[in-house]
Amino acid sequence: MNVHSKEYTSLDIARFIAAFLVMAIHLLPFESINENFSLFFINTICRVAVPFYFMCSGFFISGAGKIRMLRYIKRLVIMYFLYTIIYFPLEVLELRIEYDTFFEATIGFVQKIIFSGSYTHLWYFPSLIFGVLLVYLLHTVFKVKNIKIIIPLIIILYVLGVIGDEFKALASSSPISKWGNLYYNIFVTTRNGLFFAFPLIECGYLIREKIDFHNTQERINLLRGRLSDNHPIGV
Repeated sequence: MNVHSKEYTSLDIARFIAAFLVMAIHLLPFESINENFSLFFINTICRVAVPFYFMCSGFFISGAGKIRMLRYIKRLVIMYFLYTIIYFPLEVLELRIEYDTFFEATIGFVQKIIFSGSYTHLWYFPSLIFGVLLVYLLHTVFKVKNIKIIIPLIIILYVLGVIGDEFKALASSSPISKWGNLYYNIFVTTRNGLFFAFPLIECGYLIREKIDFHNTQERINLLRGRLSDNHPIGV
């Protein structure tokens, strides 16, 4: 097994574990045992899973090239479309409760498809699609490579997203509440491709692009060899 396959095996194991963490967020497995521990487990450990998935997406598209990235975006759009069809009957029931007229329901559904997910937990798809598209534009179209520009950009976007999503009520009562309310009326949330997915996908992209994993592994193997020479029994 070569270096790269070992790296990907480790990521596959981590993604497998993260899948159970995502399930735990929705199933609350420890809620009936201890509410305090359940709150800690869900809001700390489990919340790492989705950002990790976004970073993995960025890691794997790094260096993919224009054609492969566009194919990846196309595949995501198709998957999102299929899941939207599957969950559409359930969404119809919610739309009938939420809106008074067919026209309002149609506009609201289109808004959800684009910005917040065609169904509650499908928000991940439009966020991932838009986030990957932004990474593609940044690196392939505009060819931005300066880390001194990229890092501050993604930090600012992520901080704004956290403020907007976690402190929405506070933001709505601020002096810029007029603009904040206008934003939420159109884009629904800041947990989207711009403020949440893009910064994390870009982090994964930069990790693979800026770190020479092959040379890193060679240095680790060299260090292991030296340790083995010095301590043959312990190693």
